[in-house]
Amino acid sequence: MNRRRTALTLSILLVALTGCEQGILTDPGPLTVSIEQTTGELRVDATVVFEVNARGGGLERLVTRYGDGSADTTAAFGATSVGRTAEHIYQEAGTYEAEAWIFTFAGDSLADRVTVTIRD
Repeated sequence: MNRRRTALTLSILLVALTGCEQGILTDPGPLTVSIEQTTGELRVDATVVFEVNARGGGLERLVTRYGDGSADTTAAFGATSVGRTAEHIYQEAGTYEAEAWIFTFAGDSLADRVTVTIRD
């Protein structure tokens, strides 16, 4: 077997083992997503911190929307879990609904929401 074919075989094997634990396929469980505001001063021009997490099979991307028209996307590349610490600065006082959306390669999606009230 030549080097090129060996490298290709190893690459395919590594891709096949994605989502495995010690070489044994594991059930990722049901699709779940959560968002919570964890720290930060709830004031205009201050950093608000959110913890965003998702689990499930064949995850494609995790989208965090902050309720003021801005959003961030995190690629999941088919993983069974993805998470991030999201930081956001609101420019105006008001009540906002921040959302976390998880999307799968199978076309499923799920959202969770948290309300934050930003003061002057």
